[in-house]
Amino acid sequence: MGYNNLTGHVSPTIFNITRLEVIKLTNNSLLGSLPIDICSYPDHALEELDLSYNAFDGEIPSSLSQCSQLQRLLLQSNNFTGVVPREIGNLTRLVELSLDDNSLSGSIPPEMGKLHSLIHLGLSVNHLSGSIPPSIKNLSRLTDLILDHNDLSGRIPYEVGNLKMLELLSLSKNYLSGELPLTLSNLTRLTSLSLSQNYLSGNISWNMLSANLETLLLTGNNFQGTFPQNITRFRNLSNINLAKNQLLGPIPHTIGNLSRLHTLILYSNSLTGQIPLSICNLTSLEVLYLSNNTLEGTIPPCLSETLRLLILDTNRFHGLIPDTFKKGCVLELLNLNANKLEGKLPRSLSNCRRFQILDVGSNNISDVFPVWMETLPQVQGLHLKSNKFHGTISPLESKTKKPPFPMLQYFVASENEFTGPLPVEYLTNLGALMNPTRTRDWSNFPFKETVVLDLKGGKYPLEKLRMMYTVIDLSMNKFDGNIPHFIGNLKSLMILNLSHNNLGGKIPESLGNITSLDTLDLSCNRLVGEIPGALVEMTFLSRLNLSYNLLVGMIPHLNQFKTFDNTSYVGNSGLCGFPLTNECGESRREEEDENEEEDDFFDGFTWEIVVMGYGCGFSFGVILFLFLWYVRPKWFVNFLICIAN
Repeated sequence: MGYNNLTGHVSPTIFNITRLEVIKLTNNSLLGSLPIDICSYPDHALEELDLSYNAFDGEIPSSLSQCSQLQRLLLQSNNFTGVVPREIGNLTRLVELSLDDNSLSGSIPPEMGKLHSLIHLGLSVNHLSGSIPPSIKNLSRLTDLILDHNDLSGRIPYEVGNLKMLELLSLSKNYLSGELPLTLSNLTRLTSLSLSQNYLSGNISWNMLSANLETLLLTGNNFQGTFPQNITRFRNLSNINLAKNQLLGPIPHTIGNLSRLHTLILYSNSLTGQIPLSICNLTSLEVLYLSNNTLEGTIPPCLSETLRLLILDTNRFHGLIPDTFKKGCVLELLNLNANKLEGKLPRSLSNCRRFQILDVGSNNISDVFPVWMETLPQVQGLHLKSNKFHGTISPLESKTKKPPFPMLQYFVASENEFTGPLPVEYLTNLGALMNPTRTRDWSNFPFKETVVLDLKGGKYPLEKLRMMYTVIDLSMNKFDGNIPHFIGNLKSLMILNLSHNNLGGKIPESLGNITSLDTLDLSCNRLVGEIPGALVEMTFLSRLNLSYNLLVGMIPHLNQFKTFDNTSYVGNSGLCGFPLTNECGESRREEEDENEEEDDFFDGFTWEIVVMGYGCGFSFGVILFLFLWYVRPKWFVNFLICIAN
């Protein structure tokens, strides 16, 4: 009766039907609990009880031990609570015991060691605590030991070496400590070893690990030492994750002999040297994640051929980004943030039709905006911050009239040298930001910790910001003109930063339509007029910065605006009301007229005139500077303050 979308409560009488051998209700939406008198009637013959993937709750009754014929007990992915009853050790015919993904607590009962026939033991994703009992050594037929995602502590018992039939050992996400027991060398059949996110330490004794390993996951521990030269003895390895440890030295060239390798994750260690060219031999490699090391040299051009995810940020790579992406390229994410790369973006990246995220922030790339990426239908993130991008941002001319970047929801191009008006053609067509149903749920994105929102105030891994992933940050450029009214159509936008530009005109009323907005920064521009009353409709707004503009009038004092202090408005002498000390009075109209005059003057006297003396002679430059210094119009004072900030 599994996989039938069954709902409702299950009558407890079903568990005591005599001569019933199999109860299989897996993958439904059933409710209920196990009766305390289960198998209490004579002639019970229950051999398999499978209630997995439902919504059963309550405790696992100790009377379950009366089901003496039971061979398979599958209760995973329910809501069972309480402890694992020690009486379960009396079910000596059990071959498979799966209690994963419940809310069980307490310790693993030592009586588990009596289950001599057990082949599969799964207790993962619970709240089990204490140590792994040494009696585990008696489970000599065990092939799968799955205890990850619990609160287990202490050392990995050396008795685990008695489990010579073991093929899968998963102890990740616990509080285990100490060094790896040397008895692991007895587990010669082991194909998957997962010990990630514990407090394990010491050097990894590579020679004691099974040569049959296919998956090795040791991330997030305190392992030391170097990557072994004899890595080739693990010829079946397809997945290596040694991230977040203290490994030293280079990546050995022998890595190129692991022909089955498709995932290599070594980020956040202290690796040095270059990426070995032998890595070009890994024709099955799909994920290469080497962030936050001290690797240097150039990026091998061959890496563009098979990879889905190429993540090399926070290293010391230099030179050009290889322009070798061929047609049929399957690359989805390229993260080269915080290196020393230069030159232009590789135009051949347009061959990667599945491409989604580009992060080249904090390099020395000198290029115009990559309008050629418009042709990639799935681009969702562009991070160009802190480079030397320049020129205006305007779309390609297209006969098809397809909207550019319809899926884009993370657009950061701050701290560059872009000029001209804001990219109206792009901002009007960001379909993913106009329709909340089209924004991507990043919670299922692989390696989402690689997507870092590098915003004013710090860097935030996407996994920590959860749903805060709709961003436009064009700050610290040379954009001019007005903020377009239609920006209010971007109703899914959560962060908007246009600060430190030359934007003028009024703050558009339509911004109030973006009710999901969390952060709004328009500081250090030359915006005029009053703060629109419609902005109080942004009830999720937690950060506001309108400082150093030419704004006038009374500050709104409703909803979120009650929570902002004077730093949100400083540098606007025409503003009045709470939280400023300026009271609103007769001087308001005079301030407004003065600011409008300055703004008219500013329209024909942009920032470039400040350095005009370089082209017109030193004397003219000195006279111009003295005029500005002694007259000190508000826009000039604000300009100097914003530079200081």
